[in-house]
Amino acid sequence: MAEQFIHTPFGEFFAAEHDLIATHLAAHGAHNISDLETFLSMIRKGDTIVDIGAHIGTYAVAAAKIAGPDGEIVAFECYRPTFELLQRNIKTNNAGVKAVFGIVDDAERAYAVETEEGNTGATRFAHTADGAATIMPVITNIREHVGV
Repeated sequence: MAEQFIHTPFGEFFAAEHDLIATHLAAHGAHNISDLETFLSMIRKGDTIVDIGAHIGTYAVAAAKIAGPDGEIVAFECYRPTFELLQRNIKTNNAGVKAVFGIVDDAERAYAVETEEGNTGATRFAHTADGAATIMPVITNIREHVGV
């Protein structure tokens, strides 16, 4: 996957080149600036934040800056290419975020992955029973990953 590096008011991010998320980050500083600002306005120093479907980490990294070293940010992502970008973005921003690879669900299942070219944020996961599935860790208890 070709990548680009984007500077935003909320951090610096590696993103898939020519991706909708990357285009929004470069143009507006966030994928959806009003949603991100509303989310951030609710965070206080020391808060615990769980980001399920963290994608490349734009919310988790920004939240970590506000929650500070006494806060805890846990970011779950289950699509391997974006998880790898998430890890790099956490490191690049020196963000105190714990990245967890896996899909959050209430039971162990197999999943088919559907991607949309040019929009990694629209990656979808569907339960499948036919065996044509991507094997990934299933997280049925997020408390195992959060120190609260």
